[in-house]
Amino acid sequence: MSAIAQSLIVFLCISGCALIGFYVRRALPEHHLGSDSLLAVSLTTGLAATLASLVLGLMVSSTHSSFSKLNDEVAQTAAQTIFLDRMLIQYGSEASESRRLLSRAHTAAVDYLHQVRSKNGILSDDSVRQAGLESFLSSLRQLKPKNDEQRQLKAYVVDQGWRLAETRWLIAEQNRSSIPQIFFIALVAWLAFIFLGFGLITENNATVLCSLLGGALLATSAIFVILEMDSPLDGVVTVSIAPMENASAILGRAP
Repeated sequence: MSAIAQSLIVFLCISGCALIGFYVRRALPEHHLGSDSLLAVSLTTGLAATLASLVLGLMVSSTHSSFSKLNDEVAQTAAQTIFLDRMLIQYGSEASESRRLLSRAHTAAVDYLHQVRSKNGILSDDSVRQAGLESFLSSLRQLKPKNDEQRQLKAYVVDQGWRLAETRWLIAEQNRSSIPQIFFIALVAWLAFIFLGFGLITENNATVLCSLLGGALLATSAIFVILEMDSPLDGVVTVSIAPMENASAILGRAP
């Protein structure tokens, strides 16, 4: 389910609870609406609101940190790929096949990121996505250095190749949601309870209704941002793949 659909459900849920609070207030006997009763509801609602605001803040901070980390990893992957290509140029003409395989693996990675973003067709299996990169790593191991400089370059590019593969796997894995479903449900339940309390302790008029709907919209927008940043490769808010595309234009160029 998309972040927009989930956010819409949350908005309907918490705004509906506010309307239920209005209805319950009208149905309750007068002695249930005394100052002591309303104070108890107000204090309980305030406690729930404090807890919910803390959790929302922590979730926004956590997902933003993960989003920024993945954005950096995409840029790092592009830089590693370009640097590997330059090192293979220094190795000599014997590494031309490795350069070709590196370029092909990079193109496959860019295509995968575009597929995830557009969700067109069936996404490639993990093993298929990494097959090109593994062929590249195999070609590096098969290089036969002829002097000390080439031996040093081979050791370096093999090490950097494995680092590149590790970063690729991290990017693929981090597109999965890191928010436990039960935690998300609990947060929505807290928000629903808060708005139910707001409906109970306030007068039933258009001004209050508009205020509560505005508050529900604000809470929903925070949840929308959390859900979007929790799946950083697809949706409305996504990491930039421009560094990968720029690297594609550089790879394979003659030195």
